[in-house]
Formats: sequence, structure tokens, C-alpha cells
Amino acid sequence: MSFLQYYSFIINIIRLIGTNTEVTLEIATDVVLLGKNIVLTCTVHGKENINRQTTRQWSMGNDDELLCYNGRINNRRKYKENVLKANEFSLTIINVTKVDLNILYKCRYGFDAASIYIEEDEPISYLSLRLVTDLIIFGGNIMLTCAVNGINTVDRNVTRQWSMGNDDHLLSYNGRINDHNKYKETVPHGNEFSLKIFNVTESDVNITYRCRYGFDSATYFIEINKYNYVNPPTSKSTTIRQFLEKETDRIHISVYLKKVFPLPNCSSNIDVSM
Repeated sequence: MSFLQYYSFIINIIRLIGTNTEVTLEIATDVVLLGKNIVLTCTVHGKENINRQTTRQWSMGNDDELLCYNGRINNRRKYKENVLKANEFSLTIINVTKVDLNILYKCRYGFDAASIYIEEDEPISYLSLRLVTDLIIFGGNIMLTCAVNGINTVDRNVTRQWSMGNDDHLLSYNGRINDHNKYKETVPHGNEFSLKIFNVTESDVNITYRCRYGFDSATYFIEINKYNYVNPPTSKSTTIRQFLEKETDRIHISVYLKKVFPLPNCSSNIDVSM
């Protein structure tokens, strides 16, 4: 074998090794959140185990700013490298800020490299619905408040909606109320909007209410029990009967209460003219 043939043989071996070695880079975090950590994992395919004698390197940005070289970190408060079992090594980005996002990260193993672009995720928003009123008084008012968690201010261009019951009966749509004598929506400053229910009756309780903001929704079941509601007596729910027993000069008074809770203590004041 001539020198030229031998040199060509060596080149082919090197090319074959390079072809069989592939590096991929993945982010191990499902959601990118500010203040949390991000883990980037570099996998060396075609190798059962990483050779620690082979150069490992982490960098970022268009200018390829060096973050880590064979475990030597340029900022230990910000980055940490781990050589995992088998054919993987990882970089942890600690306490993520906006500066760490919307940027290209790159890992290298020997002459092979892989990169990944980390974008800032949209803020995660979810709804929660609560009953603001501690005590439900029939004939009084109650307030439901819907909070859009994950944002600072309610966007009035996003659909808001209130409904109730299994049939999802619409009560309010973007502030347009189906019964102004019964409901009122308010959108104060911040991430909340509320529905006020006037003159509460039995038909307003033991039922599910739903608020919607965009495509998200939250529900609240208003349930009454002996601890959280009062049904005071009214002229319609109270019947009073009385008669005078002349033989004994006694007055008999009967009071009938319909659906009153809790039962009140009754007293009478009789003004007798002498």
C-alpha cells in the first residue's frame, strides 16, 4: 500500500466516525417560566458513553459566547453542567430572566454541535371563580368574582361572559346584561371582573355559575346550608292570627312563618288603654 493510499484510508476512517456521531440538543423543561430553571440536554448518538477526554462545550447567542468548557463554568451562579450516565450531558440555566430567553444555545462534543432556540412562553392564564359574599341573605345581594390569574389587567377586547345552570343560561356578554334588575357586571382595575346578583331568591342558589374569559372558563356552585344563609321573614312569608278570649281576658296570637331560616324569636307589645 502506497503512502497516498494509506492517507486516503485514514481520511475515510475519520469521515466514517464523523458520520456515525450525531449530537442533538433538547430542552427538558415543558414550560419556560421566569424565575425558574431550564435544563438543556445534549445527547451524543453513536456512543454508549461520553469520553471525558473529548471536548464538551456550551455557548449562546450569535456571537457564540462561551458558557462552559469541559465543566469549567464562566458564571457558577447562573449555570451548572452535569455529565449524565451513558451518552448525555446537560446545562442548567438557573433563575431564568428575560435576558436568557429568545436566544440560541449550542452544545458541542468534539467537532459535532447542535443548537436550540429558546423562546419566552406566553404567560399562562387560568380562571378562578369565587363567591365574595360570606352570608347569603334572601332578598339581599351576592357577588361573584372571576380572577384571570397570570395577567395584570383584564383585556376588554377579550370576550367576557357569565352564565348559570346546566343549560348554561346566558346572563351577561361583555357587559351586556339580559336583566338589569337582576344582574350587574363590573370590571374594576386589575385582573378581575365581577357579577352582582340582586334580590337573591331560591332560584339563584344551589346552582352552578360560570365565568368565561376568551376560551377559558371557571365554575362555582352556590350551595346553601344552615351556616351560610338567612331567609328573613317578610310580609308574604308571615301570617299572624289573633283572637281575644273574653271570658279570661286572654289574647291568643299565632304566627305562621313560611320558609324562614333561622327561626326568629318573636315578641309582642300590647298597648292597653285604661
